[in-house]
Amino acid sequence: MVYAMSLSLVLVLATIFIHFWMLRNTSRLLCRCAPGTYAPTLMAVSGVFIAHLIEVALYAAAYALLEHTLEVGELL
Repeated sequence: MVYAMSLSLVLVLATIFIHFWMLRNTSRLLCRCAPGTYAPTLMAVSGVFIAHLIEVALYAAAYALLEHTLEVGELL
């Protein structure tokens, strides 16, 4: 139980950090784009998509760690 709670806390903090970092860097890039084009929208959507892909991979790795290494629970 302690392993799961600790890993959950780490995952939540990592998710917050990834969101903040990606949004900050996307915002910096958006300032350089020409207004009135589709580039800012495409960059913003791409940045958010990449952030979510990283987070999904992080959670998948955490589930694999909990199931196989620490033997906490079981995925069906």
